[in-house]
Amino acid sequence: MTSCPITEQINKDALEPLLQHYGISTTWIDVVDNAWIALWFALHTANTAGPNNKFIHFDRRELSGAESFGYIILIRTDASDKRSKKKGFILGTKTETVDLREATPSVFLRPHAQHGLLFRECGVGQRETGQASRKPDYSSHICGIIRFDLSNAISWLGEGQLHLVRSIFPPPYFDPGYQILLGARLSDRGIVCIQSVGA
Repeated sequence: MTSCPITEQINKDALEPLLQHYGISTTWIDVVDNAWIALWFALHTANTAGPNNKFIHFDRRELSGAESFGYIILIRTDASDKRSKKKGFILGTKTETVDLREATPSVFLRPHAQHGLLFRECGVGQRETGQASRKPDYSSHICGIIRFDLSNAISWLGEGQLHLVRSIFPPPYFDPGYQILLGARLSDRGIVCIQSVGA
């Protein structure tokens, strides 16, 4: 990443999960620690367009037939060691979790709006070499699945201002970190880009 001085203030281990939160594909998996945010994502579909799926738009799901249910997947990690010297990181023997609300500067508003956590398995050889290979199947971390009727979820979530797309994905005008990332050059080859979220 070039032309982005704020990255010098971020722990280098938190940079990859931060970029994931703003649309770059990485080895991390987005999770949340808030039931209302989980419900919001279960009630919406993401539609993408443009090069590298740069443009993303969220629509409320339609209630119909097989699509009348939503699901929340419960994830278990062994990341319970808070002795990590890296702020916002919780390490385990098999997994690592990062809380972007702690690990990155507060100018990045989206992680706060979405209760942004990310987790992944510790890669084989990661701690010894800095390089890691990870198995692609994380199904062993699923400890439960909650199925619910979407019509109930709509009622539970309500229609408040905090549940608008612009609240869950604050636009660059309100999210200075997002504005900075949109202006940064991420790749000379143009193979990655920060997603532009439409309301």
